[in-house]
Amino acid sequence: HPCYGYRWIRALLAQEGWAVSRKQVQRFESGSPWQND
Repeated sequence: HPCYGYRWIRALLAQEGWAVSRKQVQRFESGSPWQND
């Protein structure tokens, strides 16, 4: 979702126990892995 910054996503994934790098989050923002298009 474009309204969610990488910091928000990183914090959310951190709660899930993920180790997320800035590059991975940027890839999430461009790819939207949780939206099956």
